[in-house]
Amino acid sequence: MHSLRHMLLAAVAAMLASGCTRPEASSEELSPWIEQLRHEDAATRLKAIEALGRMGPRARESVPALVDSLVGGDGKTQSLALEALCNIDPQGKLMVPRLIQALNSDSWSTRLAAVGALECLRARAKDAAPALVKALRDSHSLVGDRASYALMGMGPAARVGLADLGEMVKKGGPAQRLRAARAILGIDPNNLEAVAAMIEVAAGGYTNDLSIEAQRKLGQVGPAGVSVLTKMLHDKNSRISHWVIILALADMGPSAVEAVPTLTEYAAGDDRKLQELAIRALGEIGPGALPARDALTKLLACQDRELRQHAAAALVRIEPENPLSVPVLRDGIQSAHAQHRRLAAKALSGLGARAKPFMPLLVKALGDEDEGVRYLAAVALGNVGPNLGPEAKSAVPGLVALLEGKDAWAVQEAAITALGQVGSDAAPVVPRIRAALKHETWSVRKAAAVALGQIGPASKEAVPELVYALKDMVWSVREAAAIALGKIGPGARSAVPALQEATEDWSKAVRGAASQALKEIRSEGKKQGRSPG
Repeated sequence: MHSLRHMLLAAVAAMLASGCTRPEASSEELSPWIEQLRHEDAATRLKAIEALGRMGPRARESVPALVDSLVGGDGKTQSLALEALCNIDPQGKLMVPRLIQALNSDSWSTRLAAVGALECLRARAKDAAPALVKALRDSHSLVGDRASYALMGMGPAARVGLADLGEMVKKGGPAQRLRAARAILGIDPNNLEAVAAMIEVAAGGYTNDLSIEAQRKLGQVGPAGVSVLTKMLHDKNSRISHWVIILALADMGPSAVEAVPTLTEYAAGDDRKLQELAIRALGEIGPGALPARDALTKLLACQDRELRQHAAAALVRIEPENPLSVPVLRDGIQSAHAQHRRLAAKALSGLGARAKPFMPLLVKALGDEDEGVRYLAAVALGNVGPNLGPEAKSAVPGLVALLEGKDAWAVQEAAITALGQVGSDAAPVVPRIRAALKHETWSVRKAAAVALGQIGPASKEAVPELVYALKDMVWSVREAAAIALGKIGPGARSAVPALQEATEDWSKAVRGAASQALKEIRSEGKKQGRSPG
């Protein structure tokens, strides 16, 4: 499931575009909301953050107060404040200097919140690179660790800090070396000194906890470290466990293709744990692991049922058209063991339209007792595409149950996405989808808007909620709402004034979607002999 950090990273990536065309809000308009940011009632503060965020760049004067709310608030406040700030200041020019100042706070929690926000801004926070390099030495380990990830996320934009990072890799303490090496590899993936530092710390040259941390993140050594790690797999006396190395290669995915011959040997070996890990790593590498096909195909006939499932799942990712894995996956999705069902469902979720023959089994899996299986079955159905076929209607009750259940938001999002693929046959459940337009998670709101658009004219009862979504803080939600209104057509005539206002949105994507929606509503209205407004 997605973590809060991944949600924020995705949200910020979806908001970093600019093009404001409307005048700034007056002090008289902003002052009441800014004052409410300091209200003792949490709900009132959140309402003020949302209101300011919806104003977009017009609310520039509120940036200092919103940064204060971000660095001094709880998790929900930080998340909402960051969304608002990115909507108001998409390039980060106003908020980044304030966040840099917060890095000098005496409060470690304030420093941590500032680093977390800078991490989410990625390259847009490049002016903070020197301050983040300094933060690697922070007395609180969480701040130092997050600073290294922030620098990693900036990539080449943080190159200005390379010299200082290089010195830290050579002369810093163990924790500082690890953080600096991690940051350098985000900026320069081929830096051999950073690779050596990561591997040295992982090999146990320092405290056990630090070595374990380095081992967990060993996959961050990147392509430059593949040959080194592959050689270590041939060393029986390696100071790093072979299973740790194989996991690191799996984390690298396609960039670890150089390790395929060695991983194939392990997949065919007699160490059960290493076999399983090597098979999984080959699957993560994908089509580049095609030379391992024969070895994996042999494993489809082995006596170990779980190993067969791993081999089938890997083959699907390496060679999706290979029919040999189909019987094993069919067996796996019906297994009595949740782990087997999850493996099969995950493999099927990557097949796209080729998973269509599995539709009845996937529909049944929507009611599985295991949340992971339910989630992956919904993802698989959503990935089949817009033409689910005659079985589409049979999937609706199970998908609605997921939408109304107590599963995590990611499960609900997957269910909504799949309902959208059902198309007009999902019309009876429009009321349930429209309710998701007010979900607290932006990606769920976006999925709901997209699904309503895919259902088309039958979604006309959701027009009021889609109009409300045209004011969402996240521009991609506003864009999806505008597109959905256009697909609803003449039934969305009441949305014309809101769409006309959206043609002045600060986001170019939203302006374009609103203009296109107006054309579609009006052209369809003319075809039917009506005046859409």
